[in-house]
Amino acid sequence: MAITKVSPDLLDLDAGITISTADNLAQLTLESTDTDSNIGPILDLKRNPNEAGADADWLGQIHFTGHNDAGTPEDIVYAKITGQIDDASDGSEDATVRWYIMQGGTRRESLSLGPSETVINEASVDKDFRVESDGDANMLFVDGGNDRVGIGTSSPAFRLDVQDTSDPAQIRLKEDGNTNGFIFKNYNGNEAQLVNADNGPMVFKTNDSERMRIQSDGDFFLNTTSAMANCFVSFQDGNNGEAMFGISAKNDSNVGIRLGVGTDRKWVMYRNTSDDLIFYNNASSGERIRLLDAGGIAFNGDTAAANALDDYEEGTWTPTDAAGNVTLQASGGRYTKIGNTVWVWFRAHYPSNSDSNGAVVGGLPFTATNTNASSLDAAGGATTFLSQNTNSAYNGYVVNNTTAIYIFPIGGSTRSTNADLTNKNLYMSAQYVV
Repeated sequence: MAITKVSPDLLDLDAGITISTADNLAQLTLESTDTDSNIGPILDLKRNPNEAGADADWLGQIHFTGHNDAGTPEDIVYAKITGQIDDASDGSEDATVRWYIMQGGTRRESLSLGPSETVINEASVDKDFRVESDGDANMLFVDGGNDRVGIGTSSPAFRLDVQDTSDPAQIRLKEDGNTNGFIFKNYNGNEAQLVNADNGPMVFKTNDSERMRIQSDGDFFLNTTSAMANCFVSFQDGNNGEAMFGISAKNDSNVGIRLGVGTDRKWVMYRNTSDDLIFYNNASSGERIRLLDAGGIAFNGDTAAANALDDYEEGTWTPTDAAGNVTLQASGGRYTKIGNTVWVWFRAHYPSNSDSNGAVVGGLPFTATNTNASSLDAAGGATTFLSQNTNSAYNGYVVNNTTAIYIFPIGGSTRSTNADLTNKNLYMSAQYVV
């Protein structure tokens, strides 16, 4: 039946109308014969014509109703669409359209189009959301039950999980002015890459302050933005305190630094399991220097503590008259101590005196070892030679277990006296053991 025009005086539909057919044809067709470019036909659901609207007024609903399979079938609204006024204020009208879907015996709001937001799954049910592209069934996938988002996967394992069937899988961040941007890559199945594809640095920050930088040419900076001269790796302490570079082995094993050219190892500096620090030359396959944990320096593979150099010192000392009766003038001396051997040099002027005490120069910087003085390899047996501005010459020896030198005339067995040295300048070099 087609109704083209019916006068309200002839047809009263206040009690509603049901249109029923016994086939699958359309029960209601709205047909417009207008041929212009405006919209039509129009289904207009109008609420309270000619009356003022109010906030929260329902504007209309479309129900999709069917029966369930109960013993006595029940009408069930399986889906519906509603329209509602949010704000009826003149000039700022707002509205919301909602889609409801039956799920598990309860109708849930699935989609809401409002004045300030579009919401999917407002009812917060365990429902996935999927966007399919031409080549990927899971171009975007929201796992409603596990609160995860997948790109290229329907089973995301993390809050955001990006997967790709091609190699590499990539995510790019790009500012509009950049050419290529910053890229996260998963390459060759198991290789992770962070790529600045533009000609610029890679910068790492904590607390919004720069901590580490890799320049586009490969230079590496830590807590600094500029390189030390001729260094491609530069470190700087960030707290104006000690600047340390730490390397720690997981187990008690060798740990160190290798220096080389290309793949060719040249030098290795490492700590061994005895806590010695070793400098090893790979080019000649030999140990060169070892800093012993207990103290001392060993050379060229000799690891014996007894053979290690454990002391080096340089300084000055002041010669004195150990007998205590003469004040030496214009005196001064220097020394060098390497291990247990001391080399000393001094100059002293003996003033005019008649003191008959044996001449003893005191004030040596270290006490000689307590060894028999008659032995040439003992401290007291180390020969000393003295000369002065006359033609006289003297020998001497460092007395064991003291800081003093006895003075003898060359060829004599009796010690010289202070009076023998009156008005003489003595110049001396000596070596002794401590």
